[in-house]
Parts: sequence; C-alpha cells; structure tokens
Amino acid sequence: YIFLVGGFTLTPYYQNRLKQEFGVNSEYNIEIKVSNEPILTIVDGAARMALLKNKQRKYVEIRVLRRTYAVRAQKKIDSLDLSKYSDTFVQENKDGDWLKNCLDVYIKEGHSVNVGDVITLNHERPNQQSYSFSAIYWSDDVNPLTVDDAHYMNECRFNWDKNDDSKDVIIEIRFDDCMEIIAYPESNPQNKSNASIKYEWH
Repeated sequence: YIFLVGGFTLTPYYQNRLKQEFGVNSEYNIEIKVSNEPILTIVDGAARMALLKNKQRKYVEIRVLRRTYAVRAQKKIDSLDLSKYSDTFVQENKDGDWLKNCLDVYIKEGHSVNVGDVITLNHERPNQQSYSFSAIYWSDDVNPLTVDDAHYMNECRFNWDKNDDSKDVIIEIRFDDCMEIIAYPESNPQNKSNASIKYEWH
C-alpha cells in the first residue's frame, strides 16, 4: 500500500498521477489509500511518535507471531502418548520416569500477543537436579514435540539452594521489543535467571 496524508493529497491530479505511476494498473501493482482526514492524520502520527520516543507507549501493541516458540522440558512418561514419538527418540531420551528433550509450546505460529503480555509456565525439577535451565526454541511447525523439531535460541539457568528440596520451577515469558525469559524456583523467587531473545512477527 501507499498511504497519502497531508492536505495536498486531496488534489485529484496528484492522486491520479500516483495511481498511474504506482497503482494497481501499473507495473508496481500497489494499492493507493487516501486518508479521510489527511491533515489530522499527520497530527496524530506526530503525537504517536512523540509518545513512542518518550517510551510512554508502544506504537505496535499487537503482534502476530511468525513462528512457534517453546521451552525445552523433561516430561513424565506416564503423562505422554508415546505413540507420537519415534522409538529411537524414546530409547535415547528415556531417563527413569522421565523423557528428556521434549518441548513445552507456549505460543504458536499465527497467534497474537500484546506488548506487555506475560505467559507463565510451571515445570518440575526432575530427579532433584542441582540446577535448572530453561532453553528456548523456535519452530516452523505448529506443534513441535521435541528439540529435533526446532531450533535452539537461548537459555537461562539457576542453581538450587542445597537445602531446598522443592521441585516447582516458574518460567515467565514477557513480550516486548524482545522476548524476556525469567526462571526461578517457586520456593525462592529471588533466585532468578533471565535471558532475552528476538522474536518474529508479521
């Protein structure tokens, strides 16, 4: 599209010349849009830009994601439909009652988010590990099941206190210009680890 703003854009000659050169019947095949309030549009745009520069407001508030995003996870085998996984994957990643290198999808391709949205995930620490890490992956598949179906991006990691025998891990995903990942044990929210990644939207 070409959007015409400003008082001069109401001139029929100007509109016709642009349509001849760039319009849908030209070699460029671009649709020309004329504002109903061309002068007010300029004032509105200037005001929005001022707010954006002052960081009081994000100009683009809703984003439609181009890819699916997920956190690497170990999942309890008795909670899974193993027929969805290859025999080779299960054999290579089975660890007692757990299946390693699975993915927990938290937002799918084509879904929309608002700037400032927060998604919270609850994971469980398997086998009383001394540390936990949350690795983020992207995929062009809508429902990737394992890390083999996706691409690694970044991770955040924290160590558990020696005397902490709890299991619950909280993962927060915050959407802004970047996607910020924050992970911590539910028993000790101050023990945080975070990472930032760029994400793609339409």
